[in-house]
Amino acid sequence: MDCLRSFTLNLNQNFSFVNPQYLAWNTSGTGTNLPWTVESGVSSSIFTVFNIEGFKNIDLYGISLVGNCYPTNATASNQGIVNDWGLNLFLTGNPALIGGSFGTNNFGFNQDGKYIALTKYQNIYKLSDPVKSVTRIQIDFLRASGIQFENSTGIDLSFDLSLIVYYKYEGE
Repeated sequence: MDCLRSFTLNLNQNFSFVNPQYLAWNTSGTGTNLPWTVESGVSSSIFTVFNIEGFKNIDLYGISLVGNCYPTNATASNQGIVNDWGLNLFLTGNPALIGGSFGTNNFGFNQDGKYIALTKYQNIYKLSDPVKSVTRIQIDFLRASGIQFENSTGIDLSFDLSLIVYYKYEGE
């Protein structure tokens, strides 16, 4: 990664998640350690698109996700403990493909390499052979999960994230 160029996309925003984005697994009892999850992309109309523009195409070699997700302090009644957080990306470009085909494929694997899931614990996506001619990076989902919700109907979270994109100009 030492010979690659990079650029950064930042997200610093507060979100209020309610049903259907927010799911509290059990609402009986207070002060319990029951889990909760949120996913912003439940509605397919919620996403962000970054269009890459310039006089040359880029070959994408990797993406790193750094940052944090935590309860929004201003709303003391809609908090919880965040254990994991992440996002899903969709790349518009041409992935490097090797010859081959799937036999039995009950899990729906594909070979396109355009969908990427990054999380707090799996925060680096690296490729030896790049996704070529990338023209767009779409952030499809923000997600988080944890325990100890204060409110069974919603949670307020702050996301402070940076996506670091590693690339070369096509043909370099």
